[in-house]
Parts: sequence; C-alpha cells; structure tokens
Amino acid sequence: AQPVGLTHDGQGNVNGVKFIKTTLITQESGKQVLEHLQGSEFIINADIVITAFGFKPEAMTWINKFVGRDNHGRIKLQDKVQQRANNNIYSGGDIVRGASLVVNAIADGMQAARAIIKKIM
Repeated sequence: AQPVGLTHDGQGNVNGVKFIKTTLITQESGKQVLEHLQGSEFIINADIVITAFGFKPEAMTWINKFVGRDNHGRIKLQDKVQQRANNNIYSGGDIVRGASLVVNAIADGMQAARAIIKKIM
C-alpha cells in the first residue's frame, strides 16, 4: 500500500494516514511500476505520524498546507528543534538540509525526539 494523505480532526490535528493498495505491473518495455487499485483506500488511525523521504524533495501536495518550503522544495524550520510553525510537525534530515550525511539525519531525529518528549511530559 502507498500513503496518499493524512486525515485530521477538523482542528488541524493529524489523526490518521490514508493509504491505497497497489499492485506491481510490468509495462511493455519491461519496466515494472506500481499501479493503484481503485476503491482500495483505507485509513490507519494515528496519534503521531513520522515520515521519511529520499534525497530530493518530492511533490507532496498533501503536506504543503502544514509546512513552508524553500526555493529548493525543502521544509523550512521554525527553530532549531526541527519544529514547524504547526507545533505538531517536526522535520529533519534531507527534507530540511538537502542531501547530507545520515549522521545528520539521525541527529535531527534525536533532537526532534527530545523536543517531542519535552512537549508531552
């Protein structure tokens, strides 16, 4: 299944992730691609959503209403604790820095985790 969106409670609080089931098909060229199975959408409820992305920011229109982007498509941080203007979204690693070392992404994740723990305790 592939995530296709977030659900919220109407007050801006995330409460789930929407998925669609996929199947692997082989095109005439031999290239394999995922195809969405129409009508197979489902939601997994969540109190917290942690996303991970690759080296290059992707077009994630579903998240754009929650975060700001710079001219390279990276998520802009509010401060040094990996937090966005929406106090429930934390970002780090390549989506903030651009292509960088994995140790930087780990450090960002640890910093975000400490900030989240401080917030909920």
